[in-house]
Amino acid sequence: QVLNGVWVTGLAHRVAGQVQAAGYDVVAAKTALGSYSVSRVYYTGGHRADAEAFKDRFPAFSVIEPAPANLSRRVALHVVIGKDYPV
Repeated sequence: QVLNGVWVTGLAHRVAGQVQAAGYDVVAAKTALGSYSVSRVYYTGGHRADAEAFKDRFPAFSVIEPAPANLSRRVALHVVIGKDYPV
């Protein structure tokens, strides 16, 4: 899932296309709740290694953290675009 945390129209869909082109399944591209200064990858249980591999492939997502309770546990990685993302 790709979430736009900077309110730039169409950015989530653009990044989702890049992520999908790299071989990832993207289940959604939408607006994040809140604003994020730093781009990050939230991971759900058992997917920290996947988050690290994603960061290696997409270094703009510099922070890796366990997913907060408000994000779906059925999605392995929640990619949040922050203000530091190179537009």
